[in-house]
Amino acid sequence: MDKMRVWFWKNSQALKNWFTGFASAGLLLLLASYFMFLPGMNKTFFMPGPSTEGHYQFEEKCDLCHKPFGGIKQKACNQCHGEELALANDSHKLRKFRDPRNTKNLDKINVKKCRTCHKEHDLDATRKMGVTVAKDFCIFCHEEIEKERPTHKGLKFDGCTACHKYHDNTSLYEDFLIKHLDEKDTKETATVVSRNFSQLYKKENMKKATPLSKLENNAPPNAKFSNKILSDWASTNHAKSGVNCANCHLNKTDADNHMWEQKPIIQNCKKCHESEVKHFLESRHGMRIAQKLTPMKPGMARLPMNSEEAETVLDCNTCHPAHNYNTAFAAVDACLKCHTDKHSVNYKKSKHFQLFLAEQKNTMSKGVGVSCATCHFPREIMQINGNDVVSVQHNQNTNLRPNQKQIRSVCMNCHGVGFSLDSLADQSLIQNNFSDKPEIHLKSLEMIKERMAQQSKERGNK
Repeated sequence: MDKMRVWFWKNSQALKNWFTGFASAGLLLLLASYFMFLPGMNKTFFMPGPSTEGHYQFEEKCDLCHKPFGGIKQKACNQCHGEELALANDSHKLRKFRDPRNTKNLDKINVKKCRTCHKEHDLDATRKMGVTVAKDFCIFCHEEIEKERPTHKGLKFDGCTACHKYHDNTSLYEDFLIKHLDEKDTKETATVVSRNFSQLYKKENMKKATPLSKLENNAPPNAKFSNKILSDWASTNHAKSGVNCANCHLNKTDADNHMWEQKPIIQNCKKCHESEVKHFLESRHGMRIAQKLTPMKPGMARLPMNSEEAETVLDCNTCHPAHNYNTAFAAVDACLKCHTDKHSVNYKKSKHFQLFLAEQKNTMSKGVGVSCATCHFPREIMQINGNDVVSVQHNQNTNLRPNQKQIRSVCMNCHGVGFSLDSLADQSLIQNNFSDKPEIHLKSLEMIKERMAQQSKERGNK
């Protein structure tokens, strides 16, 4: 006992310092935890490093992806990206690795977890689409590819992604490419399918679709509006389709207290434009609103933006002004009002823009024009109440990365698949907004022809 007292006496100062340090560290940890998960608190101070391009808009809302002291929530990835992966017909679905024949591959690279390949807060190791694994990671499972595909003999593993994408290969599948092997660079009939929402709205709501004049507005006496606003509204498809002031400005979210909204909330747009609002809230323009954060502004973006628009709030009315909306404005000028990167600035020097101008001037047929929206907000055909509804996809993420997603939904309306693949692989061509022909050539189609010839030869020898 005496020896123990002597030991404590000799080390009392060290013990005191250790205890004080431990208590201080514990207190700091508790305070950090409190502030980190306190509603309304700016939590970016606690980040170990910057977020990736896809997630930086959520930096102040850590709990979207993180559990307190529990790591990263895998289901958080699926909540945002699950639907997109399902539509992509993902060639590396999880069920593929649950197959006993493939589970051994999980020992090489654990693809059951998104964070195996996509890590946050480490920009030095991050490439396009938030990928943080080495470029040659395909070798983990496909080291025998030369035996399976003689056409791949001698190819380096760090170049696989020039022709293949891990998740979305819908425009690169061999069966799909075979169907389009010998297409011309530009098709003889090159048009984009026309929208038909307004026609179908009138058809489905014929009793309500009586055209309205500005004198037939139903705004209450206390509403703030001018004669110009009424004239602008009367000239739109809203008025022509019987959509009156109250349809947009009356907030019916509270059944017992209908309130007049001077500036309609986004939920009011959703009453008629449900799919458009859904997709907008999934997009880079609207995802902050979906997470109950302040709306996105150009000044928050990492891409070059017009400084004069830095504080512009992005919502439906940003591109579609409320009472004098114009789809041609929304398709080009609304984009260029904010975006000042090289690709955007060069659009008006491109052949695509010349086609767009010709269509607007009615010197060329409808559907030949190529606007910013043509490529980044493509037309989609959906079945609604038994009708084929041609609407605009308002989530630009759906065909932006990897850009090969644009081939089916956009490029092939006008161009052959080979020309499209080459164009999207040429970064210089993308920067000058496709003003020339591609200088890069992918040999995907030649490789397929070679493989088909080899298979035909083998069948002939049997």
